Parts: sequence; C-alpha cells; structure tokens
Amino acid sequence: MKTHKKRTRNAQEDFILGFCREARSLKEILEYCGYKNARSFREKYINPLLKNKKLKMTIPEQPKNRNQKYIANIENNKKSIDFK
Repeated sequence: MKTHKKRTRNAQEDFILGFCREARSLKEILEYCGYKNARSFREKYINPLLKNKKLKMTIPEQPKNRNQKYIANIENNKKSIDFK
C-alpha cells in the first residue's frame, strides 16, 4: 500500500486529475494517492474539484451510487496558452 506524499493542495489536485483521465472510483483514487479516510479525502479534494468543475461524476443524478466514478473534466482543465 502506498502512503501519501506531502504535496501542496494544488499539486495533490493535479495528481488526482492526472489519474482521473479515465473514470475512477473513489476507492481507486484513495489507493493511488495513499489515503485511507474516504470522508476527509472527499471533503478536502473531491468535493472542491467537483465544485470547480475540474472533475465530473459518471452518474451525476445519483451522487451516492456505489458505482459512482470520477473523471477529469478536460474542457475545464486546459491551461490558457497564447502561441502568438
């Protein structure tokens, strides 16, 4: 089992978004990040990412569905780059 490394909040969010390029369950995300407490992890990282529309639910009409997965919202994660 991995243990989570100390990362800044933004770095942790980027880490999660990178992992969620494919739909992932909360359990998969927790394990990947090395966390055990789903409730605090959801409050600290998942909910803010959902609120800021950086992460999407695969079943938004049923947020507590046991088959719920999360996927990065590509449209809202693009960095503004000016190529002029």
